[in-house]
Amino acid sequence: MKSCVYKSFTTLTNSKIGYGTSAQKIYIECCKLFGWDINQKGKFGPQQNLYAETKDKFGNEISVWFIRHSNFTGAYSTKRKAWNNIDTHNDKIEQKFTKQRPLKKYLPPRLIFARDSFNHYIFMGIYERISYDQSTFTEVFKRTSKTYPYKPLCTGGFLLSSALDIFPIKTTRYPK
Repeated sequence: MKSCVYKSFTTLTNSKIGYGTSAQKIYIECCKLFGWDINQKGKFGPQQNLYAETKDKFGNEISVWFIRHSNFTGAYSTKRKAWNNIDTHNDKIEQKFTKQRPLKKYLPPRLIFARDSFNHYIFMGIYERISYDQSTFTEVFKRTSKTYPYKPLCTGGFLLSSALDIFPIKTTRYPK
């Protein structure tokens, strides 16, 4: 299957739309649209962690994460180094590692894409880590926004972008 990215979008929104099949191509397109660091595109190629910290054109510190394996793509396997359980009803993502890893005290907000069972990456939203259990090697992230870009408010909250979402007919829509 040929990888592709749908280029006709101005915002990322959690609406079960497939943005493409290649994490690297989606990341490059978002670099053009949102001012992310293009020099980090190598982190989104084959056999990579699909994660990078960057800044956007609004000056916001963000991290971009593409989830390759989760409950969206199949059953849990002990052969994987990490497993992601995406709970859309409670707006949480639980990431479980097979062994302990260094804990970063601060993580910028994460823009998360997850691969679905059709091999497309869908935008899940913006998440922040709410817990890390070192005894079970589990991190939990909570969704704080369903839309990107956002602009920080003076109060520390977020104001969602008012830009229109424009998608071509070729995009894949999934039932709710």
